[in-house]
Amino acid sequence: MLATDRRAQSAHLPPARVPPTCVVDLRLAVGQHGLWTVARAARSCWVWMGESVRAILRSAGSHTRRPEGLIPELPFSPAERNGDGQRREICEELALWQQWPSCHEIGALPLCFLGDRADEAVLPPGTDGGLRGRYEQLASGLAYLVGESLPSTDGSLALASFVDTLALAAALAGIGGFVLTRREATAGGLPVSCEIADLCEIPIGRLPAGQLRVSPDLGGLSAIGSPLAAIHVIVPGYPVLGRPDPAVDEREIAGKWRRARISWHAI
Repeated sequence: MLATDRRAQSAHLPPARVPPTCVVDLRLAVGQHGLWTVARAARSCWVWMGESVRAILRSAGSHTRRPEGLIPELPFSPAERNGDGQRREICEELALWQQWPSCHEIGALPLCFLGDRADEAVLPPGTDGGLRGRYEQLASGLAYLVGESLPSTDGSLALASFVDTLALAAALAGIGGFVLTRREATAGGLPVSCEIADLCEIPIGRLPAGQLRVSPDLGGLSAIGSPLAAIHVIVPGYPVLGRPDPAVDEREIAGKWRRARISWHAI
């Protein structure tokens, strides 16, 4: 076979299997078994964190006096979400994350993030050059929409992390990026991120159990009884690969978010 024939044939071969890509949200990271779940997921996935989540975890000790600040205060939010048990769980998990800057083993976890600057980013091999631009544009549009929909929550760390996480998952949608989160004990197990999106009038749908498996290895995360979920985000009319159009303003992006498709399922 000629070399040109081999190249033509290889162009149609399926790509080698790559690990799934997930974005860990704040609710998972500071909930019960948060660090354990992140460490386990990192064995089979490219695990990403938005910069807001990473900043909170790297300064975990400063949030132990007011852990309720990491729980989004939403209209009609169940009282038990902000109860003593939840605050205790968050403080216990923050105590574990507090070791991150000094613990070599936690620091060695293969976590991915964009960082405040390009030279501070940790990216998987083959990450496309338009990711940062897509993320920043999507985040600005979603922040605009959240500010319009929930004006009384301005300055909330929990909502800032929600914006970062969903925008990053949407920016990674072209390679199958999804949000790894936890289900709540109330509201039919709906994840908090879906509750926030619903309040912003972004359509939410639940996929039947077993319809979509994000990874055959992630099922083991439920062995300790943690109620986990995956959230998939697609913003119509927005590029999933390559660089975005810099002329599109945040209001236009907010309009695209209003037509986004957010689907979730239990893991």
